[in-house]
Amino acid sequence: QLRPVSSKPSSCKSRSTVAVLFSGYLNVSIPDAGATSRHFLVEPLQADSFVAGTAKWEDCGRLQDGTNSTQALGECLIERLQGLQPLTAWSISPMLSIDELRERVSRAALWKRISTFGNYSVINPFSPVLGSDLFQVHCLNEAIDYDRVFQLMLDHERRCRHSYDRVIFSRLEAAWVLPHPPLSILDQNVMWVQAGQSRVGVNDRYALMSRQHADI
Repeated sequence: QLRPVSSKPSSCKSRSTVAVLFSGYLNVSIPDAGATSRHFLVEPLQADSFVAGTAKWEDCGRLQDGTNSTQALGECLIERLQGLQPLTAWSISPMLSIDELRERVSRAALWKRISTFGNYSVINPFSPVLGSDLFQVHCLNEAIDYDRVFQLMLDHERRCRHSYDRVIFSRLEAAWVLPHPPLSILDQNVMWVQAGQSRVGVNDRYALMSRQHADI
């Protein structure tokens, strides 16, 4: 059975004021193994970077002796982020099944209140969270990944006794082609997101926020 695997604690020498958070399923097309994200996003901002990935065992195939080695799986998948290295911290966890997602949602403190707004006896793992199967987007898994990568950043802050000023989220599969604008020209009291979603709601491909807003 696949178990979570994570990096060893990193050095606290970096005193960067910016954290870049990446999360999601690792068996996707990641441009240049993350090199474009490092070159155009992480490096221009002199940021620390964190990755919380999910995986299925079959993503790397069986080992030659037929055993399931969690560490081998972690090493296999982290190679897909070679261009994004060095990472401040990373973790890889098993992707939750539909039944596991349903069980977690049903245990949530707010679930009883949410369920009173409609007939959601069958919890849907796709986007929107309680909507149609047609969208085929693992919205609940994504929400869990957001929390996991945020916890990686929190752990680093606590261990190193250092807090960031700005936090950025970007998708692993994003192809950055130009350097990120200087943060000095982007109002810290505003959350910045990418335009052009062409759907109702907030674009989830990128977000820049102040550290205090990231807690929300």
